[in-house]
Amino acid sequence: MHLRIVHGLRGKGGGFDLAPGAPRIVGRGKDADISLPDGMVSGEHASIEVDGDGVIVRDLGSANRTFVNARSVTSVRATTGDLVLVGGTILRVESDELDAIADSERGLSDPNAPVVFDLQEVPLRVVLRFLQTSRKSAEVSIEGPDGRASLSYTRGSLVGVHVANLQGKSPRQALELLAAWRGTATLDPPTAGGGTAIAVETFLDADQPTGSPR
Repeated sequence: MHLRIVHGLRGKGGGFDLAPGAPRIVGRGKDADISLPDGMVSGEHASIEVDGDGVIVRDLGSANRTFVNARSVTSVRATTGDLVLVGGTILRVESDELDAIADSERGLSDPNAPVVFDLQEVPLRVVLRFLQTSRKSAEVSIEGPDGRASLSYTRGSLVGVHVANLQGKSPRQALELLAAWRGTATLDPPTAGGGTAIAVETFLDADQPTGSPR
């Protein structure tokens, strides 16, 4: 088993091998088994332990919580394909061996590089939870065969939802429709600051495939 980096300061495509035995500690410090150099990650943020064909993910009382498939968890069993969010890093649980990583893929990622998520690989709920936990300000442009939309984020809070031909829909209703869209979500610099925060917690924690509690 291993964790593949889908997005994070350590770049995309790398990862961490997981072997049966003692839980591996995920944290900000260099002494952590899985070290993530991210101010949104606690010193000892979470632990991950191999459990048969899955892993047990436990939050260790972190300041910013641990998420599996966008849902806040205390202790849960995750399986292949599940996405674990720790601070600003998205990790995918995979069961095969970790491929060798090219030197060009190692090290810290460029913070100025555009961020583009494939919504089939990283669902919209996970993208929005990532924006929340990393306290980002951004314009999220969603584009695909289903249409175009944009979401405005200020310091981790959703402040605007703009979807063509959806006049009269509440933000929650618009997000529910967007969650089923295919295509990409691109994070661009914010065009304006401020705005009233729109509550999205119930949308992010809505029923979705997540491992069983442990």
